[in-house]
Amino acid sequence: MIKFTIGINVLRAVEMFAADKDVRFYLLGTYVRVIDADTLSLVATNGAVMGEYRHVRDAATDEPYPVGRSAIVPAGYLKGLKAHKSQPFVSMAVGSEEWEVNYLGDKRSGRCVDGRFPDTDQVWPNKKQAVSPGHYNIQLLDRIADAARLVGVKHPHLIQNGPSDTAVWVINTQFAGVLMPMRMDSVSIPAWCPLKPCLSG
Repeated sequence: MIKFTIGINVLRAVEMFAADKDVRFYLLGTYVRVIDADTLSLVATNGAVMGEYRHVRDAATDEPYPVGRSAIVPAGYLKGLKAHKSQPFVSMAVGSEEWEVNYLGDKRSGRCVDGRFPDTDQVWPNKKQAVSPGHYNIQLLDRIADAARLVGVKHPHLIQNGPSDTAVWVINTQFAGVLMPMRMDSVSIPAWCPLKPCLSG
């Protein structure tokens, strides 16, 4: 069992990147994975955008994490849970089959998603591409901004990585992700627009 204490808004911010509806049921939740005895990775993705938060263990509240453990917590596990400013942290336990949340005496639990989450380490760009036009879904950019606000950051950053690869977005030193570019084959620029952006790279 992975037991940890974490900000409730951090959990909500990560969950924003999970898929809403997808036949790939393993994307319908947050993937919790132990990196080492002091670090957890919480990841969610809908296939177009991914968010990952690296949680560092607080020795005052948490025991060392069991290395090698991981599980997928289904989306909606925090639904209806009202956050209070006086207590921003929630206690959570995640096993291979079940999860449990305890927040100010409000306890809830359920079964983990039975599936294999993608290897998200392979999603991160491993080389810098030449700087050239990239095109991104504005709604997904808004989602990144909303996640940033949840964890108290006003201005997240988007680092362009070329038109044929993902862009990297950064909220802070613990929270970042990747954003896939859009295909622009069917986009037509209005004839009256004085600027003619490049729609292919």
